Amino acid sequence: MKKILVQLSSPVFMNNKIFTTMDMNNLTAGWHRLREQLLNMGYVVETVDNNSFSNCEGIIFFNSDSIYTPLSLSEKLKNVGRKLFNIPIKERVLKRDTYTDALQAGLRDKMVLVLWEPKTVLPLNFHKTTWDKFDHILTWDDDLITSDKKFSRFFIPMEGNPVLEHPVPFAEKKLLVNVSYNKYSSYTYELYSERVKTIDYFSTHYPNDFDLFGPRWNIPVTRFQLMFPWTVKKYGTYRGKTEKKLETLSQYKFNLCYENTSDAQGYVCDKIFTSFHARSVPIYWGASNIADYVDPDTFIDRRQFKSQKEMAEFLTHMTEQTYNEYLKAGERYMESEKYAQCLPESFSKPIIKALSLTQQN
Repeated sequence: MKKILVQLSSPVFMNNKIFTTMDMNNLTAGWHRLREQLLNMGYVVETVDNNSFSNCEGIIFFNSDSIYTPLSLSEKLKNVGRKLFNIPIKERVLKRDTYTDALQAGLRDKMVLVLWEPKTVLPLNFHKTTWDKFDHILTWDDDLITSDKKFSRFFIPMEGNPVLEHPVPFAEKKLLVNVSYNKYSSYTYELYSERVKTIDYFSTHYPNDFDLFGPRWNIPVTRFQLMFPWTVKKYGTYRGKTEKKLETLSQYKFNLCYENTSDAQGYVCDKIFTSFHARSVPIYWGASNIADYVDPDTFIDRRQFKSQKEMAEFLTHMTEQTYNEYLKAGERYMESEKYAQCLPESFSKPIIKALSLTQQN
């Protein structure tokens, strides 16, 4: 049977775990659907690992960090600094230069690069040196799609969670929740710091009506904090990790849905969709053209408020009738084609097209 190989950079998902592991929030649902649909077409799908390229009809590289590169001089110097300050050095995950091996096997036309992460996370995703390595690149970036024929669109698939059947009544919900990793970036248009500002404000002014969930809060994250851990702010509203995100979100009227960055046209992640599924109204900040992908009457646009205080007053004074109008708009949106293109089962379509895969007998 012909095969499709997937090159990832995370050891968590190697050895086919991306296809066999189902995490509590169904984050890998898009990859599960991809494998199922390709299997129905007559292809076996496996992670690269030590697989040979015999009968290989396609190799999917996931982000620029799935391409093996030697350590640069700057990276080596950073590692020296980390050692001096007893900061852990991340072990290099990729042991195999799959890209070079595939080139030597004459498979360049059968390779596709999926650019999932924005510049805040992986700057190399947007370097020409990365793009020049491939003839087929999938991206959500509207600007790239119009600039070069080698780029085509894919939509970041939402989590594979069902829509909550019975919404929690308005009067029984707390005001606001944030569920996210605590992250840091020096990128100019990052939104991690804006998320922290909102968390700071509501933790201070609404401590009984705001809750914070997710990994890495209340512990060092930045280099400065790692060197001086006593500078880390401790949030009294922090509730740890949530094992059931959908159920957690359903207990709140509003959910902070800030993307990683504010300058990425077309970058719409799972956060806003998960909020719809939990019947919690999303407060969105991210893609400037979000209205092209999500109906504007379904969410609260954070950019409309000049301050945290102004937004807080808007939220706390919202009537139940107005609130329910947002929820009804969300229900209508989830019946639309805009919504359907971000479902996990839609993830495979652009990959199949980019690799020119056909039904096998």
